[in-house]
Amino acid sequence: MIIIVEDEEMIVDVVNHFMEDIEHIAAQSLEELIELPEDTIKKAVCIITDMNLKQGVSAYNVRNYVKGINPDIKVILMSGTPQDPSTGNLFEGYLQKPFRRDDLLKICDKYK
Repeated sequence: MIIIVEDEEMIVDVVNHFMEDIEHIAAQSLEELIELPEDTIKKAVCIITDMNLKQGVSAYNVRNYVKGINPDIKVILMSGTPQDPSTGNLFEGYLQKPFRRDDLLKICDKYK
């Protein structure tokens, strides 16, 4: 199971299409993520989250929440800007937008 956290509906639609053969769930905010049953987060192997979500929420907030439930979950940062070297130790991977289907599937294959 892979969880996607992205607030832009168009990107969620693209990711859902790209991942149609992979078990995944999408949340469009930290609030939606929190509404998921904890068992869903516990069985997830990977979460791919946008760097900046609405209402001042960041990937750091998402990371802290999911790691509190599932310390072994791999958190992949997704952003439209180049990777900031300071994020390197906090996230297990990086996916720069816009991305191709192959880029997304490569990350998914690594952790599914």
